[in-house]
Amino acid sequence: MRLILLSGGSGKRLWPLSNEARSKQFLPLLQGPDGNRESMVQRVLRQASEAGLGNDIVLATNASQKDIIQNQLGENIETVLEPERRDTFPAIALAVSYLAKVERYEKERVAAIRERIDARIKELALQPDANRIEQEMIFWLEKLDINEEKVRLRQHCSYFRETVLNEPMPGRKLGYIAQEMGREINTLGSKANHAEIQKCVVRMKDELEKFKEQTLNIL
Repeated sequence: MRLILLSGGSGKRLWPLSNEARSKQFLPLLQGPDGNRESMVQRVLRQASEAGLGNDIVLATNASQKDIIQNQLGENIETVLEPERRDTFPAIALAVSYLAKVERYEKERVAAIRERIDARIKELALQPDANRIEQEMIFWLEKLDINEEKVRLRQHCSYFRETVLNEPMPGRKLGYIAQEMGREINTLGSKANHAEIQKCVVRMKDELEKFKEQTLNIL
């Protein structure tokens, strides 16, 4: 088993204590067992070592943090460098891109529902009133309409991004916003009635879980 520790960030959460050169996880804010101060990465490595897992750690980071990691943890720590910095925003953007895919399938979904109902009527050899059928069709399609969910989900994504950019300690609020996003995604799935839309919903849920986990690391 290998433990992969993720180290990133741009040093904005605890500014001015943290900065681009030294993110919050490198600040000696915690008291160690010997009474001296230690950083979060030092504590995690110490606790892993105490559990006999110190040799199984790989630390994934970006090139700008390599030197401070080696300074705090030693040159023997195994690191994997990301080619570019990635954070919560890509997950948000990916979730929105899946929402755009949902819209592509909407017209196809409505047409498929109409065809299925028409085929069922023919199969039963019925001669229903055309106006009544159209009314029932509209009623059925309204129940499956997902426009409100799409609008609210986009608003939640925008609010999530604004919160990250503008608030100094957004962690708890981001968790609440993520919960609201999850509700809209679940409603989309329950109304989907289309295989490809269901796949998009599953992918959105996957991305949602990723940045929900990331928000746990934000104050």
